[in-house]
Order: sequence, then C-alpha cells, then structure tokens
Amino acid sequence: MLITRLSPPIPTPGPIALREPIPGRLPSFLLPLLFLLSAGCTQPEQTLLEMEEETVQEVVALLDAQAEAWSEGDIEGFVSIYSASCTFLGPDGINTGRQEVLERYRSSYPDARAMGRLDLQVIEARPAVQASRGLWGTVRLHQIGGVSVAARWTLSYPDRPDRTGLTLIVFRPFEEGWQIVQDASLSDQTR
Repeated sequence: MLITRLSPPIPTPGPIALREPIPGRLPSFLLPLLFLLSAGCTQPEQTLLEMEEETVQEVVALLDAQAEAWSEGDIEGFVSIYSASCTFLGPDGINTGRQEVLERYRSSYPDARAMGRLDLQVIEARPAVQASRGLWGTVRLHQIGGVSVAARWTLSYPDRPDRTGLTLIVFRPFEEGWQIVQDASLSDQTR
C-alpha cells in the first residue's frame, strides 16, 4: 500500500513590495561594492624617489649648517650633529663618541683663526632604504635607514694656502633627527 502525504500549500504573499529608498542614503547592496572600489583608490604612498630626494635634501641642509657653524668658529655646533656613539676615522687614528670627536677637533683647531672657512661639496649621497617583502612578493618601503655622503672639503684661510680633503660620512635617523654615526676624513696633504 502506498501512502502519499501531501504538503500543505505554500501561501503566496502576492506581489513583492519594494521598500521606498530613504532620501540621501545609498541602497545597502552598493556598500560592499563601494568598499571594494575604494580600497584601490587610496592616496599613494610616497615613492622611493621622493623619499630619497627628501632625505638627501635634509642631510645636505645639515651639512650646510655644520659647515656654517665651523666657519663661524662654533666647534660645539659643528660637532652637535654627531651621535653620542659615533666613530671618527682620521689620519691621527680613531675617535669614538661625540665628546672624543669634540676633543680631537679642539686640540687640532684651538680657535676660529685655526679653523678657517669650511666648504663642503657633496660628490654623492646614497640613501639606504629599509624594505620588506609582502605575502605576495610585493616590496613595501618602510623608511630611509641611513645615508652615506661622499664629499670634498676645503678649509680656506686669509693668510695661508687652503687645505683640502675627502670625507665619507654616514647618517642614521634618531628621535632627535639625522645624526652622523661614522665619519672618515682624509686631508689631501697627508696622502
């Protein structure tokens, strides 16, 4: 014997009524679409070239201020952009720390007349970018982690010949700003 059970009929509500849109409000089905579209339309991050150019300008401005301090006989102002743990390599040996570098300069240049006028000509500045590789292999730039600067320096005096030489300076960012962490300087007269 076959028993068939019939389901009760499904009531039909009649024609489907659409809600009236609320003035000034987007329909809810558009929100996810707008979210997806806006994800690709964010303000682009600063480009690598812009980061490098901005950083080099900052560092060169510091070197200009440092040269001006030297030329005014302000040896403390000149040394103020060296980090507390810097290393200075010169013909007389190695000096470690800002205080040692300051003492070295004071013994070699006891007054403004001995210091002369300093001119620094930047030969090359190379920023070092800190980056990481993302999940899909994309490279993400975080910041400039340092800048090395090769420069020619000239000390001019009114009563004697100029002295010239080369320097290689490494800057690193600190909370206080860019500071010199390494300086290797050599006079043309000592070679």
